[in-house]
Amino acid sequence: MSDWERLVLLGLLWPLLWLQGRHVRRTAPRMPEPPGHRAGTAGNGSLVRLLVAGDSGAAGVGAASQEQALCGQLVQRLSRKHTVQWWVLAVNGMDSAGLLQLLKNSPSARFDVVVLSMGANDATGLCAPLQ
Repeated sequence: MSDWERLVLLGLLWPLLWLQGRHVRRTAPRMPEPPGHRAGTAGNGSLVRLLVAGDSGAAGVGAASQEQALCGQLVQRLSRKHTVQWWVLAVNGMDSAGLLQLLKNSPSARFDVVVLSMGANDATGLCAPLQ
Protein backbone atom coordinates (compact mmCIF):
# COMPACT_ATOMS: atom_id res chain seq x y z
CA MET A 1 0.00 0.00 0.00
CA SER A 2 1.45 3.39 -0.97
CA ASP A 3 1.61 6.46 1.28
CA TRP A 4 -1.21 8.23 -0.54
CA GLU A 5 -3.44 5.14 -0.24
CA ARG A 6 -2.77 5.03 3.50
CA LEU A 7 -3.69 8.72 3.78
CA VAL A 8 -6.93 8.20 1.87
CA LEU A 9 -7.82 5.21 4.04
CA LEU A 10 -7.04 7.17 7.22
CA GLY A 11 -9.15 10.06 5.94
CA LEU A 12 -12.07 7.74 5.34
CA LEU A 13 -11.73 6.03 8.72
CA TRP A 14 -11.06 9.22 10.73
CA PRO A 15 -14.73 9.85 11.75
CA LEU A 16 -15.12 6.29 13.00
CA LEU A 17 -11.81 6.39 14.89
CA TRP A 18 -12.76 9.73 16.47
CA LEU A 19 -16.14 8.38 17.62
CA GLN A 20 -14.54 5.24 19.05
CA GLY A 21 -11.97 7.29 20.92
CA ARG A 22 -14.66 9.56 22.35
CA HIS A 23 -16.70 6.55 23.46
CA VAL A 24 -13.72 4.90 25.17
CA ARG A 25 -12.77 8.11 27.02
CA ARG A 26 -16.36 8.50 28.22
CA THR A 27 -16.97 4.90 29.31
CA ALA A 28 -13.56 3.59 30.42
CA PRO A 29 -13.30 3.32 34.21
CA ARG A 30 -10.87 5.75 35.84
CA MET A 31 -8.71 3.81 38.25
CA PRO A 32 -7.85 5.44 41.59
CA GLU A 33 -4.39 6.32 42.81
CA PRO A 34 -3.17 3.77 45.35
CA PRO A 35 -3.05 4.50 49.06
CA GLY A 36 0.22 5.09 50.85
CA HIS A 37 2.79 7.71 51.67
CA ARG A 38 3.94 10.16 48.99
CA ALA A 39 7.22 11.03 50.71
CA GLY A 40 9.61 9.38 53.08
CA THR A 41 13.07 8.14 53.92
CA ALA A 42 14.33 4.56 53.70
CA GLY A 43 17.58 2.62 53.91
CA ASN A 44 21.13 3.28 55.08
CA GLY A 45 24.18 4.54 53.25
CA SER A 46 24.95 7.50 51.04
CA LEU A 47 22.07 9.90 50.47
CA VAL A 48 20.02 9.70 47.26
CA ARG A 49 17.18 12.22 46.82
CA LEU A 50 14.52 10.81 44.47
CA LEU A 51 11.58 12.56 42.82
CA VAL A 52 8.97 10.69 40.80
CA ALA A 53 6.70 13.17 39.04
CA GLY A 54 4.03 13.12 36.37
CA ASP A 55 0.81 11.41 35.43
CA SER A 56 -0.95 8.18 36.39
CA GLY A 57 2.17 6.08 35.91
CA ALA A 58 4.08 8.17 38.42
CA ALA A 59 1.06 8.33 40.74
CA GLY A 60 0.98 4.53 40.87
CA VAL A 61 -2.39 3.94 39.22
CA GLY A 62 -2.89 0.21 38.82
CA ALA A 63 -0.82 -0.73 41.86
CA ALA A 64 -2.41 -1.86 45.12
CA SER A 65 -0.24 0.51 47.19
CA GLN A 66 2.47 3.14 46.78
CA GLU A 67 4.99 0.52 47.92
CA GLN A 68 4.11 -1.58 44.85
CA ALA A 69 4.06 1.43 42.50
CA LEU A 70 6.98 2.85 40.50
CA CYS A 71 8.44 5.00 43.27
CA GLY A 72 8.01 2.29 45.89
CA GLN A 73 9.87 -0.21 43.74
CA LEU A 74 12.71 2.25 43.08
CA VAL A 75 12.97 3.03 46.80
CA GLN A 76 12.98 -0.66 47.67
CA ARG A 77 15.98 -1.32 45.40
CA LEU A 78 17.91 1.89 46.03
CA SER A 79 17.54 1.61 49.81
CA ARG A 80 19.56 -1.62 49.85
CA LYS A 81 22.74 0.45 49.56
CA HIS A 82 21.59 4.05 50.08
CA THR A 83 19.55 6.29 52.31
CA VAL A 84 16.74 7.35 49.99
CA GLN A 85 14.72 10.49 50.57
CA TRP A 86 11.83 10.22 48.14
CA TRP A 87 8.83 12.20 46.96
CA VAL A 88 5.94 11.47 44.59
CA LEU A 89 4.53 14.53 42.86
CA ALA A 90 1.96 13.06 40.50
CA VAL A 91 -1.73 13.19 39.67
CA ASN A 92 -3.82 10.78 37.64
CA GLY A 93 -4.79 12.54 34.39
CA MET A 94 -2.01 15.15 34.62
CA ASP A 95 -0.78 16.74 31.38
CA SER A 96 2.49 18.62 30.81
CA ALA A 97 1.01 22.04 31.54
CA GLY A 98 -0.47 20.72 34.80
CA LEU A 99 2.84 19.16 35.84
CA LEU A 100 4.70 22.38 35.11
CA GLN A 101 2.27 24.29 37.33
CA LEU A 102 2.48 21.63 40.07
CA LEU A 103 6.28 21.85 40.06
CA LYS A 104 6.19 25.67 40.14
CA ASN A 105 3.86 25.58 43.16
CA SER A 106 5.99 23.05 45.06
CA PRO A 107 8.78 24.06 47.43
CA SER A 108 12.12 24.09 45.65
CA ALA A 109 14.39 21.18 46.44
CA ARG A 110 17.44 19.43 45.02
CA PHE A 111 17.21 15.90 43.67
CA ASP A 112 19.82 13.40 42.60
CA VAL A 113 17.39 11.31 40.55
CA VAL A 114 14.22 12.53 38.82
CA VAL A 115 11.86 10.17 37.04
CA LEU A 116 9.20 11.78 34.85
CA SER A 117 6.17 9.89 33.55
CA MET A 118 4.35 12.07 31.04
CA GLY A 119 2.86 12.07 27.59
CA ALA A 120 -0.25 9.91 27.39
CA ASN A 121 -2.62 12.65 28.54
CA ASP A 122 -0.95 15.19 26.26
CA ALA A 123 -1.40 12.84 23.31
CA THR A 124 -5.00 11.90 24.04
CA GLY A 125 -5.88 15.51 24.83
CA LEU A 126 -4.15 16.75 21.67
CA CYS A 127 -2.09 19.24 23.71
CA ALA A 128 0.29 21.41 21.75
CA PRO A 129 3.96 21.49 22.86
CA LEU A 130 4.67 24.05 25.59
CA GLN A 131 6.22 27.30 24.38
